[in-house]
Amino acid sequence: MIPYIFLTGFLGAGKTTVLNGLLQRHGSRKIGVIVNDFGDIGIDASLVEGSDTVGEIRELKAGQIFCSCLAGSFVKSVLAYERLKPDLLIVECSGLAKPSSLKDIVRSISLEAPGVFSYGGMACLIDGERHRILEKSLMVLTEQMETSDVFLVTKSDLIGPDRTEELLAYLKEGHPDKPAILSVKGRMEEDLLIKLEEGEKAYRRIEGRDFAGWGEQGRPLTFSFLPAPTAAGELRNRLTPLLSRLYRIKGVVETSDRGTVFFDGTSAGIEIREAPADLEPGLVVITHDKSLENELKSF
Repeated sequence: MIPYIFLTGFLGAGKTTVLNGLLQRHGSRKIGVIVNDFGDIGIDASLVEGSDTVGEIRELKAGQIFCSCLAGSFVKSVLAYERLKPDLLIVECSGLAKPSSLKDIVRSISLEAPGVFSYGGMACLIDGERHRILEKSLMVLTEQMETSDVFLVTKSDLIGPDRTEELLAYLKEGHPDKPAILSVKGRMEEDLLIKLEEGEKAYRRIEGRDFAGWGEQGRPLTFSFLPAPTAAGELRNRLTPLLSRLYRIKGVVETSDRGTVFFDGTSAGIEIREAPADLEPGLVVITHDKSLENELKSF
């Protein structure tokens, strides 16, 4: 049977970096990849590092795969891998994935292709820099954690050993049944695939938990805009004061001094790097601040 696993974690936690790390670590295996972008511009699929490891990359955008709007398309994307027969299928979920409906997804795949695919588990990325702040206000993060089998703590190199140990102890206290693995720039101290094989899958234990809706703030708003060409540093300086009002901003822009570059920002800051090839220009923003759209579209 073809095992399929999910990578969840809030926006900016480092899912694509972890995915690339897994592809590198398991380079002898043929791996299929499905990438889910919440926004209407597909970005994350272009950031997956191509190699012989990747059997095929499929992309689903403008929503999250556990919602009725994309669930059917997601199941079809999984079923399409039957002909390719990969050794493993990895699904990189949107940072706004609501996976409490996972049981229905697993059932649908089993009914559509009995004996072909097997659910291999879910890992939730824990953003070392921002987790304690995000967890207080975002029910979607709680849902991802409860549905997952393993925690991957990212960015421990940025917060230092003391804060890392404090976070690990906090996670252990709240979720004693879920092992936590450190992941630094996609490199893991333990093999995630082996960890996911162990124990009963968590999604079977959350039946009856009420994760309906998006919480008090409602469903996040997503939009895209294309700023006028300007110097990369100047654009970053203009965007930085607005970061506290959004969850994620990322995409390709044309600058006056560095040409086409990739912007990737969270409340922790903005990284500017070389742009992937053939990516549609524009910056995708995810936020609960409705007034931000008009402000940014004036850039």
